Amino acid sequence: MDRLAVGIDLGTTNSLVAYVVDGVIQMIDLGDGHLLPSTVRYIDGVPKVGDRHPDAYRSMKRLMGASDEAIRVAADILADIKTKVEKVLSRPVSEVVITVPAYFHDAARQATRLAARMAGWQVLRLIHEPTAAALAFGIDEKKQSGCVAVYDLGGGTFDISILRLHEGIFEVLATAGDTHLGGDDIDTALAELLTAKLGIAVPVSVAEKVKRSIRDEVCYEGRSCSVTEAEFWACMEPLLERTKNIARQALRDAGQKVTDLIVVGGPTRLRAVVEAAEEIFQCKADTSVHPDEVVARGAALSADGIVHGRVDRVLLDVTPLGLGIETYGGAVAPLLPRNTRIPAFAEEIFTTYADWQTAVDVHVVQGDRPIVAGCQSLARFRLPLEPMRAGFQRIAITFMMDADGILQVSAKDCKTGVMQAVEVIARAGGQLEYHEEDDQRQLLLIRAKGRAEPLLRASKRHSTDAHALLSGDEARMIDEAIVGLEMLLHQPGVEAEAIECASARLDQRTRHLASLLGTLCVK
Repeated sequence: MDRLAVGIDLGTTNSLVAYVVDGVIQMIDLGDGHLLPSTVRYIDGVPKVGDRHPDAYRSMKRLMGASDEAIRVAADILADIKTKVEKVLSRPVSEVVITVPAYFHDAARQATRLAARMAGWQVLRLIHEPTAAALAFGIDEKKQSGCVAVYDLGGGTFDISILRLHEGIFEVLATAGDTHLGGDDIDTALAELLTAKLGIAVPVSVAEKVKRSIRDEVCYEGRSCSVTEAEFWACMEPLLERTKNIARQALRDAGQKVTDLIVVGGPTRLRAVVEAAEEIFQCKADTSVHPDEVVARGAALSADGIVHGRVDRVLLDVTPLGLGIETYGGAVAPLLPRNTRIPAFAEEIFTTYADWQTAVDVHVVQGDRPIVAGCQSLARFRLPLEPMRAGFQRIAITFMMDADGILQVSAKDCKTGVMQAVEVIARAGGQLEYHEEDDQRQLLLIRAKGRAEPLLRASKRHSTDAHALLSGDEARMIDEAIVGLEMLLHQPGVEAEAIECASARLDQRTRHLASLLGTLCVK
């Protein structure tokens, strides 16, 4: 029996499955057409997948990696899919390629793999949804080169990826997105509009039906109102503006003009969504492939290529967010910047800040802001150290990310060889917002304190020498400068400039002492 693997689009709203036979992509009927609602209702503990009852779990993809419950729901959906696939194909099937949002955090990827294993699947690869879409559109078959933007607005997540195509190689130049932005939010905005018009609470399920077929007259609970197309577009505008901002970020990162545009996902049936994408990228959108099926079709092509060893398509993907570790004062030292090509490896050497440390805490973070407070915590672990003076220790931090975007982090004391490692477990989240002005202020403050504290410690250590070697006035001025700097370092809301000025004052007043101590050391 020929080896067979399928591709699964595990969607926020609906899930789909496809496979390739004799070079042709086939969609699998999951019971009521190709779409299986990504909902689960538990009746006496027994999962009923695809149940649209109001009590059913839905949109759990948004919580992948942040909730054990989300993993359980995903596992039940994947188990149900496996049963249906094997029934349709009349054979066991265990190998699969599963699509994930390009902007999924490490925890969400880990959770997806875990849910698949719980359901009996062997995951060959996790592939980004926009990359799968590009494969399904056959961009590489239509042209040999170009720059392709994939605008993927799904039920609960939004991704934008910009890929460069050259002789069959898909190289992802940039990716951006928001794991809490999608068709669900359009439904919520429309429900709020209808609630305001009708004067009673309108559930999202009713708004979803209205969205699918915009009509002037809406009736609910014996009340009616009119919703014009202009009003509907107006309530969508803030959400579309969010996608535009994310797309602009990806364009800046890619640094290339887009020649082809693909729009993917159920909400792209709405004209306003397509127009928003076309406005950003200044080119006509290709909508030739069914927006619901395109991602599953791409996953099927990827699965078929893996099991049959085909190398006619090469995918070079990237990290969606920067990855680094916390350093002194809450700053971030990036090891894998955003849009680093994966698989990826990075290693840097760090040292200690305090004398005679017996251990160091390694804090792994994900995000593009230069301070820890603006990033997401991924993992913490402790590395034992041989005690040394500050600055003499050598600690090697290594980041390794595989083709699925799964991260391994290790830390090693270079002298003793003692090592600690962790497979990162984190929580998923939405797009990290940028606060450039606040971040720079915080970073300047961290750096100012980093320069001031060693100077302060050295000055206090030689305070007795100052009174022994200098005049009374000089020693008193050093003491005043020490007190002034120490107070500023503990003052809430202090600015970096004030610390820099106080540090410069202390440095100036201790220079005579430093020269005398140097002379004494020489003698």
